[in-house]
This record gives sequence, structure tokens and C-alpha cells, in this order.
Amino acid sequence: MAGVTWQLGQEAIVDGVTLLLAVGAMPLLLWFKLNSAWLVLAGGVVGLIGLYAG
Repeated sequence: MAGVTWQLGQEAIVDGVTLLLAVGAMPLLLWFKLNSAWLVLAGGVVGLIGLYAG
């Protein structure tokens, strides 16, 4: 499981924005037990904002 997580992280974290999303999502998942569906939705919103802002 850790190996797959490492491989997916290498493919998905490609810039500073995705790194910040990953680092910010980890405590929300681990400490606050936030449903991962909300994090996926938030990541999509951040991606759309970045797409239209840039």
C-alpha cells in the first residue's frame, strides 16, 4: 500500500499547488476524519480556479 501511495504521489504532485493540496489534505484526513469526497471536490475547485485564473 505504501508503495502504491508513493508512486501515485510522484505522478500526481507535479507543482507547488498540488504539493500544497496534498500537504493540506493530510491533516484533514488523519486528524479531523474529513470525508475524502470533500477533499476531491475541493481539489477540483482549486484546479478549476487555477485553470481560469492562469
